This record gives sequence, C-alpha cells and structure tokens, in this order.
Amino acid sequence: MLRIFTIFISFWFSFAFSAELDKDSAFNFSAKSVGGGFELDINFDKSVYLYADKLKILVENNDITALLVLPKPANNELNESFNIFIPMGLLKGFDDKNSNVIVAFQGCSHTGFCYAPMRSEFRLSLLPPKVLETKLNIINTPNQPSKTSLSSDEQIANELSK
Repeated sequence: MLRIFTIFISFWFSFAFSAELDKDSAFNFSAKSVGGGFELDINFDKSVYLYADKLKILVENNDITALLVLPKPANNELNESFNIFIPMGLLKGFDDKNSNVIVAFQGCSHTGFCYAPMRSEFRLSLLPPKVLETKLNIINTPNQPSKTSLSSDEQIANELSK
C-alpha cells in the first residue's frame, strides 16, 4: 500500500509541477520571399503538435489552405516543423502592394495540455524589386563623324567625354 501511495504521489508531483511551454516558445512562424512566392516556416517544439484539421492559411480572410501542399498528418497530428510554399499568384488580386496572410492553428502538448486556438499574422509585400534603368541618349551633331561608323564602345566613350 505504501508503495502504491509513493508512486501516486511522485506521479502527481511530476504532473502537477511540469511546466507547459508558453505559446510563443511552443509555436514559431516566419515568412520569407523566395523565387515566385513566399515560404512560410512553421516551427514548433518537439513537445507539441498541431492539429492538421485546425491549420488554416488565409489571405485577406480567404482560406487558401486547400490550394497549398501540406505535409501528411499522422492521426490528424502534425508532429514535425515544416515549410509551406505560397505562390505569388495566390496573393495577387487581393491587394496591389501587400497581402495580409493569417495562419490559424491549434496545438497540444504530448502530455495532454491543449492550447487555445491561435492566429499568427504576416504582411507580405508583392512589390517586385526596383530595377534602375539607365538610357544612353546618343545625339548626332554636325561637327562629329556619324555615330553609325563607330562601334558601340566608341560611341559610349564619345558621349561620356562630353
């Protein structure tokens, strides 16, 4: 009887005083621009998992989850960190410059503690990088030989020497 009581007390203490991770330590989301779209990094601690059916990706409050390639869940659980590629085409049409992307999710710890449903929000810029264009304006003047008889390198050198 004493042995059962000791086991029960040690189990109760280990359960009662085990600290669950706060939501920011348990789940971490980030987004970065990659060729042709954005990559959403979904990282979480090995002590927690995500419910696959609770994971939603929204662009301007429109659910695009079904259009994305997601990892295959095991028993409706996503147990490892993963990346999701969001093609630029899915973001266009919502806003000319930026898109508000929301990741809605719920997860639990492997010890049984479940977090309330949460949301992580990103503002993704759709503006392409600016390319500076320099135009060389070649003008024929009567005092100079015709530019057509010079090579393009010679034409540029002449224009720069003015």
